[in-house]
Formats: sequence, structure tokens, C-alpha cells
Amino acid sequence: MTGDSILLIGIADKKTALGTILPYKKKIEVEKAFGVDSFFMDAWNLLTYQFGAETIYILNLDSWDDLKDQDELFQQEDFTYIVPIGLYLTDSYDDIFEHKRYYYSQLLAWMCHRSLSTIILTGKHATGFATLTEYLDYEKNELDTVKSSFQNLKKNNIIYVSNCLYAYSYANVVLAGMLLGDIGEYPSYPSL
Repeated sequence: MTGDSILLIGIADKKTALGTILPYKKKIEVEKAFGVDSFFMDAWNLLTYQFGAETIYILNLDSWDDLKDQDELFQQEDFTYIVPIGLYLTDSYDDIFEHKRYYYSQLLAWMCHRSLSTIILTGKHATGFATLTEYLDYEKNELDTVKSSFQNLKKNNIIYVSNCLYAYSYANVVLAGMLLGDIGEYPSYPSL
């Protein structure tokens, strides 16, 4: 990749271009591929109209297990920011060969350890919790749970941001946009 670039990763309802990283420059392309009400469309609109991103790359997966098949692709391409949507820090899988449990976030970090890409992760949104204390306890537990799993990994390419922004579903998308452009202002209330 040349210049600043963002790769969005997620599991869309539409099974368009599964396992393939594609650039999306026009709104109509994202609408056709994933639908007007998709989270990819929401993220694309935010990054394009609020933060001025010119090209956003999207990797649509059938399941998070498909990340395991993307190793070579991540070694070949350097994205400035990799933003998984709907993948939380403690989402995990069982490795049947090693008989161990791993986190998908750990897998992403391992896959990007030779690249210059920065992975921006988030957790569940604060609106899903009854109180702020309950949300903060959840956040602390999430971080404590995975801390030891990241001991032997390069950690300077991972950012974790609490998902508590008003009117935005994914704080990691907002942070990627802010880091891509001028950090000066909090994005305006979405009217997309």
C-alpha cells in the first residue's frame, strides 16, 4: 500500500467477495456489495465523509475462522490501520492441533507482526450495560483476560479503544479515521 490506508474486516450479511481484500472508492460500490444498511456502509460513510478517506479496503469473511487463511495476504500488504468490526478482544477459537485456546485478536497481531500495520480493536458498546461501573468492570475483565496471551507478541502495533462514544457503534472506526486525518475535532453527530 502507498500512503495512508484503512482495511475494514468483518462478517457481512451479504457474502460478497469472501476472503478477498478489495478497494472501495465509491458509495455505490459499497451499497451494491454489502447493502445500504450494512456496518461496512456505515463505516465507509463515516471514514469518507467525516474524515476524508479516499479509498477504504474491505475484507468480508464468512466467519472469523477465515482469518487463518489470510496470513499470506497480510504479509504482502501493509495497511496503515486494520479495523475489525464486530470482533472483540476476547473472541476466541480452539486450535485442534495444539489443543489450546487462542484469541482472534492474538491471531491478527501475529499475522501482522512483520508489517507496519496498526490493528485497532474495540469491545462491546457501553450502551449494552446498565451502569458505567458494569461497563468498566467488563472492560477491565476483557483486558485482564487476554493480557498474558499477548506476552510474546509485538504489541506496538495494537491499539485497544473503549467502545463508549455517543452515537457511534464502533469506536475503533472513529479512531482510525481520526488518526488518518486531522485529529482536531470529535466527529459531528451522524446524519448519514
